[in-house]
Amino acid sequence: MLKFIKASAVCAVLGISALAGAPAQADALYVGTGHSGLRVVVRDNHGPRWHDNRHYRPVRFCTTDRALDKAQRMGVRRARVAYQNRSVIGVKGHDRRGRITLTFGRSAGCPLIR
Repeated sequence: MLKFIKASAVCAVLGISALAGAPAQADALYVGTGHSGLRVVVRDNHGPRWHDNRHYRPVRFCTTDRALDKAQRMGVRRARVAYQNRSVIGVKGHDRRGRITLTFGRSAGCPLIR
């Protein structure tokens, strides 16, 4: 019983001291004891913000990687980029009937032109 009271007192003291030093934006503070001893966890439940990741820029046009992925999802095996310019991307490969050439537009969603 004395061991439980000591552990509770230590948890209370550490919990109060952790509250004073906790970050201002933290959503939750958890204090607990277990097999590994005392544990204090500060959790921030906010997801990533757009300003936190300054290098993230959504791609709003078709890239060669996206065109290759779309061709493979369409059943083209051994797909490779055959040609590209500023308006189209050409992908060559094989399907179940033989050789195939697909042309994708550079706009969002990689639309199939022919």
